[in-house]
Amino acid sequence: MDSLREALNEIRQEVNRMMTENDKLTRNNDELEVQANRVKDMESSLNGILSSQGKNVTAFVSLVKENRVILDEMKQALKAQVSQDLLQLIFAADRDEDFVIDPEEVRGLLFRLRAFDGLDVNEEHFRSLLEKKGNSISAVVGLVTDLLDDEPNDDTVFTVDPKRMARHA
Repeated sequence: MDSLREALNEIRQEVNRMMTENDKLTRNNDELEVQANRVKDMESSLNGILSSQGKNVTAFVSLVKENRVILDEMKQALKAQVSQDLLQLIFAADRDEDFVIDPEEVRGLLFRLRAFDGLDVNEEHFRSLLEKKGNSISAVVGLVTDLLDDEPNDDTVFTVDPKRMARHA
């Protein structure tokens, strides 16, 4: 008899646990229904706005995607322009035209880089990498080409803030 009661108690506990889980799932389902209805309402509102302007959501989404592509292209063009301007600045800093940025030229180069709108320079890292790579112009050019990469790496010393760009747009 005791084993039958124990089995019955275990079954009751399992039923209670399942009822609790069922209640949780019911609440989650209710919340999802509310959220789904909100999304439907937002889609309806967006469709209403767009249809009043002679558009639909599909066309709108397509335009948003096209805009993203254009913005990415503009970002790459800006980076290329900044890179070109930086290269001119770097070659101008090599005053004795020996393709080496001498210590006295580094100060002038950093001064010019600090004055470059929208460009942030990690000066300490810049000096360290430049010295490690022999102060050559090709080393500095390599640091500039890192600008074209979307992902920063260990050698990244320049970061561009397009919002602060004034004369390079």
